[in-house]
Amino acid sequence: MDEAGNVEAIQTLRLPLDQTAPSTAYQPDPSSIVGDNGWYRSFITITLIPLDLGSGIANTYYRIDGGAWQAGTHLVLNQEGEHTIEFYSVDVAGNVEIPFPVALKIDTQAPPTPAPPQTAPLSWTNLNSFDFIWSRPNDRSGIAGAYYRLGTPPTFNQDGTFTDIQVVDNIALPAEGSYDLYLWLRDGAGNVDYRRAVYVANAFRYDTTPPTTQAELTGALGENNWYVGPVTVSLTAADALAGVGSTLFRVDTRAWQTGTIALISGADKHTLTYFSTDLGQQRGTPACSDRAH
Repeated sequence: MDEAGNVEAIQTLRLPLDQTAPSTAYQPDPSSIVGDNGWYRSFITITLIPLDLGSGIANTYYRIDGGAWQAGTHLVLNQEGEHTIEFYSVDVAGNVEIPFPVALKIDTQAPPTPAPPQTAPLSWTNLNSFDFIWSRPNDRSGIAGAYYRLGTPPTFNQDGTFTDIQVVDNIALPAEGSYDLYLWLRDGAGNVDYRRAVYVANAFRYDTTPPTTQAELTGALGENNWYVGPVTVSLTAADALAGVGSTLFRVDTRAWQTGTIALISGADKHTLTYFSTDLGQQRGTPACSDRAH
């Protein structure tokens, strides 16, 4: 207002003030496959989401694994391994966000076919307890464990028993017979492929049924089942699973012999005792044949 009483019109001065740096979030594409232990099982497309409530966003920058800074809000990680992305935004007022690092790990590959496991026992047995040892190969995310299956091949990734212990013992088979073993691996990211299973034929062989032995006599047969000359006894053993190991016999109280042909001579009533064992150490029940000549 001047001395004459004139009053100036009211004026408004706007002073924009923004002292706060923007903040930037990151969002992996929902189609990315999240695995185990912080790993991704697919390549990753990432969207950067800047926010500034003051002057607004001017630019957003990012870099991958310490490379050159690039402007943008979309980036793609398309290489296996462990990566670090960094990003920040600048607002219109020139406030600069402190770069924010994020570690991301990618493993898209299932483990390779493992080495054949070591199995025990190595032959037929009549004890229903079996063991095997498997090995961990190198893998980008490490080996978390193994699936195994007995008998028939697997048909899907989880079609077996999972174990993270390399020494698997005291496996009981459901019945007698010979069983194949299939073993495949799962890595630390959760990748698994049953089609990469290693196959061990006849890994476990279990037989609790003893062999049977039949005797066939050859000689001159007289009256009343008496033989009138030397008698040859042929022993034939059979075992459906493990197979025949050996046949033993003795005449009267003589020493045991291994063989399948017994020759009996000398006028008297004789007793032939015999049995067989199979390759699983099963022993047949001794049988007796009483013959006289």
